[in-house]
Amino acid sequence: MKNNNVSRETFLKNSQILLKDFSLSNNILNKFYDFYTLFLKWNSTHNLSKITGLEDFINLHIKDSLMFLKTNLKLNNKTIMDVGSGGGFPGIPLSIILNNNFTLVEKRQKKASFLKIATIKERELRKINIVENDIFK
Repeated sequence: MKNNNVSRETFLKNSQILLKDFSLSNNILNKFYDFYTLFLKWNSTHNLSKITGLEDFINLHIKDSLMFLKTNLKLNNKTIMDVGSGGGFPGIPLSIILNNNFTLVEKRQKKASFLKIATIKERELRKINIVENDIFK
């Protein structure tokens, strides 16, 4: 499904099915939808990812990001660093769910700009720090 004009209702319905293993609230799924619409808008001019279709976005971006939650890592009061965050994966989906501090590192200015806008637009993502840097130089 490559339709970039996906309604909130369609997104929520598909998310509930594809992400059923994670028991996510409608509030979280709505935040994923808001992120998806912003992602699509920016992707049209900034080439954040080739994956934009609804089902692929949910499966290959959101669901893959959330697989981190299936680990046995103890994350209380830990800062999580996402190096090479690109379009915000896995950092932004995880930050929507977890109450940890996040540092998203991205060397490309256009992608770092998107990450900054995404975290400003989603006001509850206050615990995210964006670093525009190639830490491997």
